[in-house]
Amino acid sequence: VPEAVGEYAQGVQSPREVFFWMLTLECGIRSAQTHLEWLEDVIERIKNQQHPSE
Repeated sequence: VPEAVGEYAQGVQSPREVFFWMLTLECGIRSAQTHLEWLEDVIERIKNQQHPSE
């Protein structure tokens, strides 16, 4: 995650602000990863016809 911050962290004078901003960024990344994992599972279940026919 630190490499994703780039120039933002360099321009901020408060290490505390950077810390909490990083936590927010990490939360967003983990949420997106979890969502993608779920979507991949859904696609596989549909491909394998694990759904009721009607």
